[in-house]
Amino acid sequence: MAIFEKTSHTKALIDDTEKLSCTVENAQNINKHTEYILRVQRGPTKDISWNVSRRYRDFAALQAGLVQANIDLPLPPKKLIGNMQPAFIAERQIALQNYINEVLKHEVLALSLQVRSFLDPSNYSLDIAEQALQTVSIALRGDGRFELKGPLHDIGWRIRKHYFLVTDTESGTNCMLSWQSYGADRYLSDKDLQTAYKSLQNISHPYIDQVLAIHNLETGTYVVRRIHENGSLRDILYGHIHPGNIAIDNQKALLMDIENILVGVPCLYRPHLLHLRRVSTAEAIDVYCFGRTFSCKHGGPSLEHLLQHPLFARAPLNGLTMGAQNDARMHLKFPLALKEELKTAVCNIEARLKSEQKLVRSAKREVRIQEILGSEEEIKKQKRRAKKRESLWKSTSSLAETVRSQSASTASSPTPPALSHDTSATGSQTAASPCDARSSLLAAICAFDKSRLASVVDSR
Repeated sequence: MAIFEKTSHTKALIDDTEKLSCTVENAQNINKHTEYILRVQRGPTKDISWNVSRRYRDFAALQAGLVQANIDLPLPPKKLIGNMQPAFIAERQIALQNYINEVLKHEVLALSLQVRSFLDPSNYSLDIAEQALQTVSIALRGDGRFELKGPLHDIGWRIRKHYFLVTDTESGTNCMLSWQSYGADRYLSDKDLQTAYKSLQNISHPYIDQVLAIHNLETGTYVVRRIHENGSLRDILYGHIHPGNIAIDNQKALLMDIENILVGVPCLYRPHLLHLRRVSTAEAIDVYCFGRTFSCKHGGPSLEHLLQHPLFARAPLNGLTMGAQNDARMHLKFPLALKEELKTAVCNIEARLKSEQKLVRSAKREVRIQEILGSEEEIKKQKRRAKKRESLWKSTSSLAETVRSQSASTASSPTPPALSHDTSATGSQTAASPCDARSSLLAAICAFDKSRLASVVDSR
């Protein structure tokens, strides 16, 4: 197992829950066929974006892969004659934009491997399942306890999480192995991760499903659990909730996938969390994911408030008798150094969520400003302001032109300085007409002749 314990950080980890947006920017004719240039953006800002070139047959292949979702998608029909005409290409470009908008509007389709590989082929390869099978088979060959039987398809929503049927060679029972690649929220080192996994494997709690084996490899983690014949709550029709990590066994609810925070994979509802200012801590995220169908105007409740709610207070046993609950021992122990690393990891997760929430709010403000500036009412206001500025500028320029003309006429015929006995009269006239006083001052300045000044001789 030592060969798998060396961590490589050369490639950045991708958050598979980040929203992708796509714009069909242009179309070009190459070798007697048309290619459409797609501008793809990841996240709320335009900093992370790239171009992808796709033909119509690529859109048709995407549609064929999404047929099993039973969602009506408006893919434009194929045309054999006249498909190179500019008018038709422009019309099809608009239709393909409507099609991709409809695909990305559905969260299940937007998170699928087909759509992600179509828009981001450099980070999402269609042979992810084959790579996972190869990695797990090599890892189990070195472990020796579990024997790989084969893959289990179409389980869960995570692109990089795959399930396999394995057999425990010691007991001969069939178990389920899940392989999960590391996510963008992984902050623990290989050593700390291995210590945390050892503690999870030794956990003892009546409401947490037992972990038979868990190991961290270079690119991800595999976990072995027993198979629940009745499946999870997702297999029971309870409406629009996401209880895929809760199993029912003998009238008792068991929590699974508790290692997700260590692996660093975000929750399904993370795109919704980016729009909620109040949900910014790990506890608030858990509460939100638990009760997403409830609307809270003043933020989500705490875990203590949930436990005090009559709905949960009336059923504290969770399928256990009073004696069995008293006998049930709860055990989970982490080393002190690992506890500090876990706290730091949780703080980093919360910090990344808060920073992206700020980016989303900033993007919303920018869109709102653009909408306001582009509205007809705002355009009219801008026109009225421009007319005001123009009229003010015209009045100011005409006043300045008047002053300059008066100054020029006064400079051509300078007036002699006033006598002392006329000072009071001149002062009253100046006070009465400040504009004439200013004109006289400008005229005197223009008529000033420095050659008439007497030279001063130093007698020392």
